[in-house]
Amino acid sequence: MHIMTTTKVIENTYKIRFSKEESSCVYEMTLDYDNGHIIVCYHSNLDHLYYYDCEHSGVLDCFYEAAQDLEHCSIGRILNYYKKSGEMVAL
Repeated sequence: MHIMTTTKVIENTYKIRFSKEESSCVYEMTLDYDNGHIIVCYHSNLDHLYYYDCEHSGVLDCFYEAAQDLEHCSIGRILNYYKKSGEMVAL
């Protein structure tokens, strides 16, 4: 069952929410294209937000596209890849 929702919050900012079945770790992700930021909330700690700065908008595009194809993509794996590669830096 597809539960993921994408909401345009303001111009160039999108909030994507995932069920536990869609992403076992990520509950919600906000993609802020104007500032190059990603804000992540995990299922394990819904009261805490993690802020990341991205080198280029391609990282945000990757998450947006992956969220549309959750059968073939893992949001958690992509998140770990970009954090380890240094393309996402904690603020």
